[in-house]
Amino acid sequence: MRVPFNINEYVWLRLTPEALDYLRQEHHDFWNRVRPNNPMPYRERTPEQDGLYSFQLWHLMELFGPVVGPCNPSMIVNCEMFFEIPTRSAPDGSAIIDL
Repeated sequence: MRVPFNINEYVWLRLTPEALDYLRQEHHDFWNRVRPNNPMPYRERTPEQDGLYSFQLWHLMELFGPVVGPCNPSMIVNCEMFFEIPTRSAPDGSAIIDL
């Protein structure tokens, strides 16, 4: 079954230490190009309580697109992403998935 998913929606994943280093380095590289005399300070991403980081899917693709591929180390733990599927309650209390 195919389920539509808008790339503006959020995904949750665990990042490897290499991914966190990559994000930090990309931030510094960007701001040193754009405003070398006054770069923005880096603000470390904080995972949610379950250890997952959230991104809009398009932003995740933009950030990691240049380093994702078969010959590169994975930036995502177990190559696993989580999505929220919209649900609502049926009269009997069971969940109805809205696709």
